[in-house]
Amino acid sequence: MAPTIISVRYPMGSKFNMDYYLSVHLPLIKKNWGPFGLKGWKVAEYSGSEDPWCVVGWFEFEGPDHWAKAASSDEGKEVFGDIPNFTDKGATTLTGSVVLETRVVVAAAEEVLVAEPERARVRKQRQQWKQHVFVHALRDSSQRSQISRAQAPL
Repeated sequence: MAPTIISVRYPMGSKFNMDYYLSVHLPLIKKNWGPFGLKGWKVAEYSGSEDPWCVVGWFEFEGPDHWAKAASSDEGKEVFGDIPNFTDKGATTLTGSVVLETRVVVAAAEEVLVAEPERARVRKQRQQWKQHVFVHALRDSSQRSQISRAQAPL
């Protein structure tokens, strides 16, 4: 069964509190819909004068039945009830199935996440990755006894 994508589009001109959406609403979605087969999401913010939407979120579920159960559950009602806390206009929702998905990977340690809460996490992961690579390089080096981990060039 192909994954199901729920596209939630908020109209341009609406009041939209992105900080609340990212820090409260999305964690609520994760908590409430994760057990129903939510696999992940993406969020885009638009600002062009020709754009009909200010924010679009894409939520991926394991399948259409998973989405239907999540949306009709008590947990789903809590998610939908939270919407007036970050926007003053209703969203348009589309439901579809994935027919093609591609990903292009440029570099393993490249930062691709844009949201500020994620940047700190990515920087920390990058530092851990550098430490890991440095320590493994020392294992193969005759200098490992001369350079301590505290002196690693991070």
